[in-house]
Amino acid sequence: MKERNGQSASLEVGTPAVTDLSIESSEDKALIRVLAADSTRMNSQLLADVLARDKRFQVLETQLSAATILAVAASEKPHVVVLSPLLENDPVLGFQVARQLHAAHPATRIVMLLDRSERRSAVEAFRAGAAAFSAAADL
Repeated sequence: MKERNGQSASLEVGTPAVTDLSIESSEDKALIRVLAADSTRMNSQLLADVLARDKRFQVLETQLSAATILAVAASEKPHVVVLSPLLENDPVLGFQVARQLHAAHPATRIVMLLDRSERRSAVEAFRAGAAAFSAAADL
């Protein structure tokens, strides 16, 4: 995963993506609320299942529609939204949703799930308000 400053990051303990949230795993600390929205229902569920294995995360329901993502973000106030640019068979709808999320909830961290580490896609992710991106080719 790449952050705005070009450094690699991940959602594991001790990485910039998580330590900036100042949330630790303990009974007196809140869990990191994560909303996952990948390009397909199956990918979203797989992503949610992987994240849910980590007891520091509270995975909110997985979403595919732009309207539902925005509604859940408004009501549940996730700390992190993991978002694909491809939503509802529209290759750029995820970027539009990221812009709206960033405008309405500037404290929410957005991680874009890109297919490739192309400069154009990475720039678009950051312009849309993403704090970081992860490219499938990098995994």
